[in-house]
Amino acid sequence: MTRAVSRKAKQYSELTKILRDPIIQQDINTALNTPFEVIVLATMSAGKSTLINALLGRELLPSSNEACTSRVFRVEDDDMMDSFEARLEGEEHFSNWQAASVELLQDMNLSKSAGVIELRGDVPKIDNEGGKLVIYDTPGPNNSRDSSHNDITFNTLRDGNHGLILYVLNASQIGVDDDASFLRELLKVVELRENHKDIIFILNKADVLDEEQGESLTKAVELVKSYLGNIGFKSPAIIPISAVAALLARKTQRNEKLSRRERHILESFNQLASIDKNHMLDAALLPKNKKSQLLLSISLKPISDLSPSEHNESIYDAKQLSDIEHYSGIFLVEELIQQKMITDGTPTAMANLVESLNKHGLGAFAGLFDSKSAPEK
Repeated sequence: MTRAVSRKAKQYSELTKILRDPIIQQDINTALNTPFEVIVLATMSAGKSTLINALLGRELLPSSNEACTSRVFRVEDDDMMDSFEARLEGEEHFSNWQAASVELLQDMNLSKSAGVIELRGDVPKIDNEGGKLVIYDTPGPNNSRDSSHNDITFNTLRDGNHGLILYVLNASQIGVDDDASFLRELLKVVELRENHKDIIFILNKADVLDEEQGESLTKAVELVKSYLGNIGFKSPAIIPISAVAALLARKTQRNEKLSRRERHILESFNQLASIDKNHMLDAALLPKNKKSQLLLSISLKPISDLSPSEHNESIYDAKQLSDIEHYSGIFLVEELIQQKMITDGTPTAMANLVESLNKHGLGAFAGLFDSKSAPEK
């Protein structure tokens, strides 16, 4: 064994011993799991919570036509979990983790505690590449009954280290005063941040547009583009979706029982998807090359199998439900988040890792990971 190889072997041995330190292991693990934060904003009744439920693949967050989100919900993606758990931040500490349900989250939402509601579980269509996905659901700022909602939303926006903002617009209420006021405030906050991140505008409830009555989806997207441009958002990225279509398809995939009304709505989406499942995707406004890349990635993804169950009463097969998801536009939102995590989250995680290693004086071992200088086995 040469002297150089012997020296390298000794350094490997030293590094192995150092990395056994629990504190160093924890710091490295924290660096590699840097959160990639997505903050979801909207005025009341835009369908923000329905969109997040669709991303979760199940109905958990309270959603209705009323201002039902009164605090911040923080959803942490954990690819290894089969179900969701929730806990509520109290004055001094968090409550214990409990199995998440709509009823539990409604109770927590109405609690006198002013803390954040945390959820953890697997966001099924997104992998934690480039960091750990964290989604924030914020209160609608236009609740006349509680003016604190606006403060909660903007404090989250200012304090967060978000990598992406999803702003949800209601396709049936384009240009309302509440949105215009909120968007102007948002623009001020974003412009003050030196490292402000991308904003994606989600045109939800796009399925309500009546094409036969001349309510063209393409025209609606152009109208939103002009509306946002007048406020100050230049070249906005706009993705039309039907969050409820995605949610109902995914509840069916999970063998969840739908109400009679939900079954009727799902059937209408099935018919629309059978006619043109690319309707939403074609109307999306994104840079041409970026859109082509995202659509190619979507086309290569396999169709998810239906969950096996003796009680599966669905009249739809896996392809039909996948086509409804496709029609809903949710795939484009998820693929965009996934790609942003990889392109933006990975460099951030690596930078944090290097910083962590340097903090513990491990920078001297960097040469060990040069393939040309690695010791022979």
